[in-house]
Amino acid sequence: MLLQSPQDIVRQVHEYGHFDPEEFLKISRIFLEASAREGFGIHTQLALRALIELKVDLDTITAFLIFCLPVRQTGSPVRVEAFLSQEVQSLVDSLENLRDFVVLRRFPQQQAVDSVRKMFLAMANDLRVVLVLMAIRYADLFEIERYSPLLQRQIVQQTLEVFVPLAGRLGIYRFKRQMEDRCFAQLYHADHEHLREVFAKRPELNHDTAEHLAKEMKAFLDTHQIKAEVIARVKGFYSTYQKLKRKGTQEIDHIHDLLAVRVIVDQPIDCYTVLGLVNNRWDPVKGRFKDYITRPKANGYQSLHTAI
Repeated sequence: MLLQSPQDIVRQVHEYGHFDPEEFLKISRIFLEASAREGFGIHTQLALRALIELKVDLDTITAFLIFCLPVRQTGSPVRVEAFLSQEVQSLVDSLENLRDFVVLRRFPQQQAVDSVRKMFLAMANDLRVVLVLMAIRYADLFEIERYSPLLQRQIVQQTLEVFVPLAGRLGIYRFKRQMEDRCFAQLYHADHEHLREVFAKRPELNHDTAEHLAKEMKAFLDTHQIKAEVIARVKGFYSTYQKLKRKGTQEIDHIHDLLAVRVIVDQPIDCYTVLGLVNNRWDPVKGRFKDYITRPKANGYQSLHTAI
């Protein structure tokens, strides 16, 4: 992937309705002039595209670009002070507070992982900061080969322990899966390749099938006047690997959620309504029902699970 101009980025992301091309071009020109570059490098491209796909606002994109500007020998980043609004300045300051944590990939080894996550969220102070740092880490994983073996392992460890769980809690499931699978390929390459080959032999395990299932479920619920968001996914390699280990098997047919549809409704009672409709429309698999509404998980997770 070669250097890309701001115009290239605009052409590639035109489908996002929230995106203001003119404002983005203005911000980009200032960034490129300040950094003495002719275009966005690969790492910046990857992180930018992730942020735009997450539909962040222009303040967040501006803060990300300012944060990426070269750092002087004193350690203070080059600023474009006249251009920064108070909102953007606040975001940049929060990002600077976490520079060691993400950009230099350091975090307190002696602390429990859960404590590190809580510290990270407290220091971020704004969900947009978390999204920027997650986009940077996402880009790191796609360019992991440029780092030393030791640093690769540290990046992967931190991603699995901190960023992947945060992506799951925020509902950013596609990024969660991609980060997991990139880390899995680094840590357990042979197991990753084995599962990739197994999935390749199951043509139904693909994004198109998942999208078809989501549309079918949404249409079905619409006919019953159920207001719901419907999301479908193919189980990721790493998640599949973990489940196989928990079950003590190598047989992928023992896993019942390789394809899954998530129905999100407004109230808990609506979950039971949808469950009844689904069980009347399709045949439920005996023994596969779990009620995490009556008995929520320790982290507060509430949902109904069934297999059909």
